Formats: sequence, structure tokens, C-alpha cells
Amino acid sequence: MGTNMTATDRKDSFPEQVRECECVDSVESGPERGVFTVNADGQRYFVYMHYSHNFEFWGVAQKKTKNLATDTPQLFHAFLGSRHSDFHLVPDSDFRSEKFTLPVQDKNGSRHWRLKKQYGEPPNGEQLSEYTELCQWFSAD
Repeated sequence: MGTNMTATDRKDSFPEQVRECECVDSVESGPERGVFTVNADGQRYFVYMHYSHNFEFWGVAQKKTKNLATDTPQLFHAFLGSRHSDFHLVPDSDFRSEKFTLPVQDKNGSRHWRLKKQYGEPPNGEQLSEYTELCQWFSAD
């Protein structure tokens, strides 16, 4: 699918992509807006989706991330673009490591990390290129 999607359409379509992984048993609504639960090979995962129309910049709420990370064995961040092929799936532990350059911004009274592809050395965009595989993260192999 090469057509551009709105944020709502893209966030609705991404769980369907995950459902296509052989190792995934089910994909369900998650505990918060923009989050879904994946059950695969006897494990449970949360996937927190972040959308950028031009696939360039994402904001990630710190408080929401902290709450999700304490509720499940594994949290992933799905950085989505407007096309079906535009995504990076990053484990929270990698996202919050020093691998990425994440300045903080205040948005409507809450703190958000700002993930922009050109930030950092090497740039976040290069780091994100390691996270284009989808199904490997949910497989017990």
C-alpha cells in the first residue's frame, strides 16, 4: 500500500499488520489511547503508536510511557508514517537508552520526548533504520 493515510487510519491499520505475524495469537485494544496489546507465544506486549505524516518527528509522552512500562513485561514504540511501509518498532528499553537523542519539550503541561530523525550523532534516523522488522519482536525464537 503506497497511499498516504491520516493518523487515525494509520493507527487503525498498524495492529492489522501485526496480526499478520505468524507468532501473534491476538491483537486487542490496550489500556490507553493509541496503545494495543499483542499476545504472542504466551507473552503479552503493549505497543504505543506515534504518528508523523512526513515520517520525520514524533512526540512521546513521558508519563504515559512510564505507566505502560510498569504494566507489562515488554513495551514497544511504533513510530508510524502515513504509508503502510513507514514504521519503526522499537523496544522501550532501546528507546530510552542513550542510543537516541531525545530532547524534552513541555506540551500542554506534560513532558514529551521529541524524537526527530536528524537529531544526534549518529542521527536518530540511522538508529531507527535498525528497527524495520516487525514480527521478530513477538517471536519466542
